[in-house]
Amino acid sequence: MNAVATAPRMSDVAHEHRGDLYREGEDPTDTARRIRAHLREAFPKMTVAMRRARGANCRHLFVSITRFGTADLSDRSAGFAVRGLVDAELARFKRYDWDPLIGVRNQSLGTGTSIDPVLHAAALDGVPDLKPLVSFAEFTRTARAGDVLEHVSGRVPSRGPRLMITAISARRLTTRPADTANAGSASRVPIQGGACFASDGDLVCFKHSGFAHQGGYSLLRWIRTPEAISKS
Repeated sequence: MNAVATAPRMSDVAHEHRGDLYREGEDPTDTARRIRAHLREAFPKMTVAMRRARGANCRHLFVSITRFGTADLSDRSAGFAVRGLVDAELARFKRYDWDPLIGVRNQSLGTGTSIDPVLHAAALDGVPDLKPLVSFAEFTRTARAGDVLEHVSGRVPSRGPRLMITAISARRLTTRPADTANAGSASRVPIQGGACFASDGDLVCFKHSGFAHQGGYSLLRWIRTPEAISKS
């Protein structure tokens, strides 16, 4: 394995960071292509999924790590160490200004790393065992705006124990508090299938995704609207 870069330190002195692999004016598609090739060479036993997005001030590249040699990525300390290694390599492709009072400014590329939540979900203990009667695809297809998710056990959603669905897709669940007359703006959380999801049709369990995306699980009762029940 090639020598691994050291992550740039955020000091108390304003400075410019310019990675040794940064190229001024490079097309973001070409940068992503170089990063993928570089990570493959730097970490030949690592498997990742990469996703690009357009942010308000710059392009973003998100790297989800699914395998890193024999490392147990379901262990949070091991996953944190691996993310640090990958973050250091990504920093070599970036340019930004560092201000100790504000933080990162004027960055050429926003990057983020994560461990595939499926790895954490599969190793999670103490999760209620639900009969897999409703798949993740079926849930995202049949859940409707107006359906209510009511907390049963595990992590309580930050917006409250009873939430009304306002929109749902294969990657995002948008809800607002169900029992508030003036609920304010809706909020979105990431959702994921596989080991991160289970449902018996009455209860829904999100593991390391949805309302438990920071870890653990959230078990909720799925109270469907009459319209949704008649179409299921």
